[in-house]
Amino acid sequence: MYTSTSCTSCRNAKKWMQQYQIPFMEIDVSKTRLSMEEVIRLFQFTENGVEDIVSGHSKSFKELHLDMDELTTNTLFTMVASHPTLLKRPIMMDGQQMQVGYHQEEIRSFLPRAERMHAREVISV
Repeated sequence: MYTSTSCTSCRNAKKWMQQYQIPFMEIDVSKTRLSMEEVIRLFQFTENGVEDIVSGHSKSFKELHLDMDELTTNTLFTMVASHPTLLKRPIMMDGQQMQVGYHQEEIRSFLPRAERMHAREVISV
């Protein structure tokens, strides 16, 4: 799970994972530089590429004066590796799927099927 300390959605996602006892490894992007391999892996999991995971509203994006239409793929990957706070947060991955942002309905996909059904029943009660 890619997070940052000041992110409310990140705290909600971590709390949810802990509540359902789903183990996760946290990478705080405000403190950690990402490897090129990590950045490439993130982009490989997107459906729509850049707009799925790069935050055009982030402080980093504005400070760097980025023009997404002018960046090559390699330059974009390098920028994200050097400035991981360009990423939307949280980003949760399990090797098969990725979710960007905390969405109470969608996060259930990280539960095993039987537990997903139980969680749905508990929430609807």
